[in-house]
Amino acid sequence: ARLDEASAACQEAALELGWGRQKAVFTGWAQSENELTGAGKPRKVRQYVAQDVPFNPNSGKHWTELLIERVGMRAIKLSKKTREPAWDEEVLGDLIANKDQRISRLARYGQKAKQAQKELSNYIEGLPVWTDGRIHPYWAAQDAATTRWTCRGPAAQTIPKHLRGIISAPRCQHCGR
Repeated sequence: ARLDEASAACQEAALELGWGRQKAVFTGWAQSENELTGAGKPRKVRQYVAQDVPFNPNSGKHWTELLIERVGMRAIKLSKKTREPAWDEEVLGDLIANKDQRISRLARYGQKAKQAQKELSNYIEGLPVWTDGRIHPYWAAQDAATTRWTCRGPAAQTIPKHLRGIISAPRCQHCGR
C-alpha cells in the first residue's frame, strides 16, 4: 500500500513537471482500405493505439528523460559503469533540497517509492506465507556453534522492525495469546 501511494504521488509530481510519455499498443488486426493482396482482397494491417506510460520512480531512464531531457537539469552524478546519470538515494537527497518545489516534491516521493520497493523485494516477496497469512520462521536455540539463537526459513532477524508484524509470535497453549 505504501508503494502504491508513493508511486501515485510521484506520478502526480512528474505530471506537474511535464511527464507525458506515450507508447503504441497493439490492439488487433484490421482490413486496409487502400492496400490489396495479390488475390485482390483487402490486406490485413496491424492497429495500434497510443497509451500513456506512467512515470516509474524505479526507472533511471524515466528520471533521466524527465529531469534532464524535459526540465533541462544537469546530471548531479554519473554511474561509474555506464556513465549514465545516477538516481540513487544520495542524488534524490540532493534533489529534495532543490529550490524548485516541484522537483523537491518529486524527489521526496521518489525516495519513498524506492524505499517501499526495496522493502517489498527484499523482505516480503518470495516469503513462505502460511494459510493464516503470516510467516512462521524456525527458531533454534542450540543450532549455532556459538550457542546463540538462529533463525531459518526465513531469516527473521534481518526483517526491519516496522515490518515484523508479518511474523507470527508463538501462541500460548493455555490462553491462546
